[in-house]
Amino acid sequence: MKIFELDKENLVPWNGFIGVFVVLASFFVVQILAALAIIIIPLIEGKTYKQAIDWLSSTSFHQFIYVFLAEFLTVAVLIGFAKLYNAKLNLVGLRKFKFTDLLYGTLAYIIYFAVFLVTVVIVRLIYPALNVSQKQNVGFSSSAGTLAMTLAFISLVILPPIAEEIMVRGFLYGSFKKFSPKIIAALLASLFFGAAHLPEGVGGLLWIGFIDTFILSMTLIYFREKTGGLYAGMFAHGLKNFVAFLSLYVFASTTVFIK
Repeated sequence: MKIFELDKENLVPWNGFIGVFVVLASFFVVQILAALAIIIIPLIEGKTYKQAIDWLSSTSFHQFIYVFLAEFLTVAVLIGFAKLYNAKLNLVGLRKFKFTDLLYGTLAYIIYFAVFLVTVVIVRLIYPALNVSQKQNVGFSSSAGTLAMTLAFISLVILPPIAEEIMVRGFLYGSFKKFSPKIIAALLASLFFGAAHLPEGVGGLLWIGFIDTFILSMTLIYFREKTGGLYAGMFAHGLKNFVAFLSLYVFASTTVFIK
């Protein structure tokens, strides 16, 4: 079967291992740099590191600036990396947008959600102690008022789907495909995506979030291959985060997760 064979067409021009390293390094380093760029202000004013961190999370505006910087710089670094190889961006899924991407994105969300529900039922039968109601720490706890909620919406529903699809389903998956079959590349990229959300649990690792994000990633990679682009995944990802945003901030539920 093709999914167990190396993809010999439409591969990125760079070494796959180098690509994986660049993606992972940019993910961690850029977040640190974005945080430092924000907290440098209170540090210069003489505040302690803890006070500076508290200042960063004190308002929706500070958190929005951090998210914007982190997402923007991550995408900029990855696109800059691709340009070093004179690579066409359609190789990582940034082709011309098609309106059918919206239809595929809706279908992707429906499939993801159905698979997630079935998986949770099965996992709970095997491991009843799984906490499906664990709270997720996504910041913006002080969001109140139209402006604060708008900034939270942009930071959680719009920016992550764009940046994370480019990073994970574009560059990371594309790099893994350079030296492994599609199914292995999909599993590796999805494991990373799920693991990146594990620390977001309140009171412990967010295992239900790991399951959720892993299934989402596998679904979006399928549609990445099917459509040849990232836009269906961006739409499905954004739809997922929109539902989670409503659940967390409008209906005050904790059973749906931001990706």
